[in-house]
Amino acid sequence: MPQFAEDTALAHASAHQKGDAKAQAKAQERELEFGRICKSVCELAAGLFDTPLAIIKLYEGSQLEVKGTAGFSSETLLDDISFCQRKLIPGEPLLIPDATADARYFLEAAVLNGPKLRFYVDMPLVSDGVVLGVLILSERQPRHDFTAAKMALFRQFANNAATTIALAQNTVERSDILFELKSNQIRFDLAQDMTGIGHWAIDLKTREVTWSKGLYAIYGLSPKSYKPRVATQLDIYEAADQQLIIDKFQRAVNYGEDFDFNVEILRRKDKVTRNIRTKGGVEYDDKGTAIRLCGVVRDVTEGVSDQEELIRARMAAEDINEAKNSFLTHITNELKTPLNNILGYARLLNEQRHDNPDIAAYTTNLLKSAKALQSLVKDTVDVSSLEAAPARGEDHAHSAEESVNVVNLVKDVVNQFAAQAQASQTKLTAHFVDCDNPYARLDSMRLRQVVQNLLSNACKFTRGGLINVTASQVTIENAPWLRISVRDTGVGMSEDQSLTLFGGADITANRKSGNGLGLSISKAIVDLLGGHIGVVSRQGEGSNFWFEIPVQWVEGPAKAIETAQFIAPRPMRAPIDPMRPNAQAAAARIAPVDEDRINREYLKALLQDMKLDL
Repeated sequence: MPQFAEDTALAHASAHQKGDAKAQAKAQERELEFGRICKSVCELAAGLFDTPLAIIKLYEGSQLEVKGTAGFSSETLLDDISFCQRKLIPGEPLLIPDATADARYFLEAAVLNGPKLRFYVDMPLVSDGVVLGVLILSERQPRHDFTAAKMALFRQFANNAATTIALAQNTVERSDILFELKSNQIRFDLAQDMTGIGHWAIDLKTREVTWSKGLYAIYGLSPKSYKPRVATQLDIYEAADQQLIIDKFQRAVNYGEDFDFNVEILRRKDKVTRNIRTKGGVEYDDKGTAIRLCGVVRDVTEGVSDQEELIRARMAAEDINEAKNSFLTHITNELKTPLNNILGYARLLNEQRHDNPDIAAYTTNLLKSAKALQSLVKDTVDVSSLEAAPARGEDHAHSAEESVNVVNLVKDVVNQFAAQAQASQTKLTAHFVDCDNPYARLDSMRLRQVVQNLLSNACKFTRGGLINVTASQVTIENAPWLRISVRDTGVGMSEDQSLTLFGGADITANRKSGNGLGLSISKAIVDLLGGHIGVVSRQGEGSNFWFEIPVQWVEGPAKAIETAQFIAPRPMRAPIDPMRPNAQAAAARIAPVDEDRINREYLKALLQDMKLDL
């Protein structure tokens, strides 16, 4: 080949290589610019909807690829996020308030491992009817406040973002692209103004400060008359808050800590005090070097006012509840004396012989009604004290804990109801599962009360059948629990009745003799102990009431009590049978002493048959 031709070929090859290099550089530049756009959309979405994590995934062929993030320290954490690996349909989002409680997603790698997501919501990005990808918001805490209004705003935001992304992807003239991008930026600025959100960034190399238009509006400043600088930006805040802000920013730059703080400012435009919340952190380049300090600012004045109003309303409700409980306590105490008198006289009348069968029936009914009224007063006091406990900040799950032999406690309660069960020809049994070590640290008084209430309920509505109490040691979420069930073959109930059973008075037609408070009290106690309670029942076949509470199983009593040998004292005189008074008893003179006249009359009536000199 002639030298000229060879030189010409080399020149063309060199020019071609330079052209390829320039094209490649421009392509890389466009890719970086596109990545910055996606990242900006993610940061704005995270600030607007108050979530720490945001992602944009776009289709490349048939696969979704990450194109922008906010809040993730490493993109490798995004590999396990597969919630969005579903068919994306325009306008159909996916909302998961708590992934750990969702049967579809609780075993996802992103939930069990890093980044351990709990809250998740996404919205397909659609432009001209074509699904480009998906915009995702997420959080490591459950969240139940993403209302329909927020979802509508999220959909509108995603539509604007999709338009911006589509324009950036298209191969139209760059001037048209810039024009449309600017139009969408105006829309984003309007969205910020409407929602009280703005953002800022400080270039850590040049120290240049940039503000969004929304931030100017929050501070009540004009872009024409105020140019933000690092040295003067702190002047916007109160002097008492400036050192706090400096510390937050320094820790972000030096240690990579994100910041989140609330302060008050005096808005320059109208001299009105506003409460603002600032969240942000440091942005790093590919080499891990800090390049920008960024923050999203939100005006939360109305939210703070609403929160303060809620606090005042809650305090007022607590005062009302305390007054109610005090009133109930006073009334029940006042009822005790006359109620005891009624019960005492009813017992005396019931023990006497009556020739008239109607009078005998009346006295029996009077005694039953008096006992029911006494039980109702006791239950009312229990309900009042249980309702007041959370307001007083009492921790019933731990405050009264002691080392208790659960087997002996359950047997003791079962023995209390043996006579009642025998009277109705009902067989009462107790079984224990995996209770080789029966000692546990728990509130024995409350546990006894729940078992008593459930057994009382079972005995009341079981005639000639079987009642079985089962206590077992179980493990729930790798923690030790105690489970106790009371199963009967009584009247049972329908499913609808079961659903409302623990909410208040019992409405079952076959349970007319019960006041229903016992089960409500049991649920309140179990809730205070951090457990669960329920029932499985079928009409005409019986019921199975059960509850579970967390416990700490121990080897034995927490503290052994040293007991000396008890020696019964010898009586000073022969025991006196009160039903067979001897001469000494006849000579005794007793004066009933009580400030209440009815009580004194009742004592006289009670002692009258003993032939004592009153």
